Amino acid sequence: MDKIYDVYSLGSAIVDVQTQVDDNIITKLRSAKGSMRPISEVQLEEVMSIISTMQCFKSCGGSAANSIIALAQLGGQGVFSNMVGGDEHGDIFCKEMEKLGIKFNYNLIQGHKTSTCVILVTPDTERTMFTHLGASSYLSEEIVNEDLIAKSKWIYIEGYILSIPKGPIIINKMLEIAKKYQVQVAFSCSDIFVVDLYKSKIEALADNLDLVFANKNETQHFFETSNEQECFENFKSKFKNVIMTMGSKGVKYCVNGESGEEPSFKVKAVDTTGAGDMFAGTFLYGLTHELGLKNSIKLANFLSAQVVSQFGARLNTIPDYSKVITL
Repeated sequence: MDKIYDVYSLGSAIVDVQTQVDDNIITKLRSAKGSMRPISEVQLEEVMSIISTMQCFKSCGGSAANSIIALAQLGGQGVFSNMVGGDEHGDIFCKEMEKLGIKFNYNLIQGHKTSTCVILVTPDTERTMFTHLGASSYLSEEIVNEDLIAKSKWIYIEGYILSIPKGPIIINKMLEIAKKYQVQVAFSCSDIFVVDLYKSKIEALADNLDLVFANKNETQHFFETSNEQECFENFKSKFKNVIMTMGSKGVKYCVNGESGEEPSFKVKAVDTTGAGDMFAGTFLYGLTHELGLKNSIKLANFLSAQVVSQFGARLNTIPDYSKVITL
């Protein structure tokens, strides 16, 4: 079967509502700075009320969605599957996916709100997130599209899927289809809380994953050590191919037997939201467009740096990167 899509992904269709706040707002909301906290619809209304007088930016979000958007902005062909609610945020998501040229495979869930993530960025650039899953919590294996996966080169799974009721069932179905059609599988650990709560489930997936992304903090929690090199050695022993991002310290990788490090691009960090998502989407673009391993990592590092140097989880336009990679 012809592979007309570069990457198929399934994740939470979230509309990000982002604003800058002082530390006292985080304290008022009784949350740990830098955390991601699941909240109810009532709690979402409380958070939105507190930031109602602030300037907020709304855009399509969610970890996997951000990665697919990065891929599409670079010229790749992406597919994204999920559920949206019959509300204003659902309309925003559908229209933006169409505008970006992404194949959006979704079910409409009337009577429920589209998933919303309120991202509060403090002066130290730390992001604290409050997520109401809404329609995405109704994700089931029925949304997994066999035909679209069969026509894709890769599938990309966000670790957050493990936190929804039917998450493991959804992932297993995706893996079965991927194996049937020889589609490669990439997985992102997504967040510290995913590693803390679902480590055993991630370990159970290891043999079926062709590539795993994690940041340094996630690997430290996974292997219960603060030693950076020890984390990486354990990481590459556990999974077939791995990439460990380390923020301003760059990236460690072991892919197809080739191990190494790549430095980051030095920028003034403003907001770290979406950096990992940009890295994954850009790297998968590089792999599916024959840029080679090192070029793919360099490009992913470069665009991730551009993301953290601005406010918001993704770039409005892709800057010229011709001097970054060697063709």
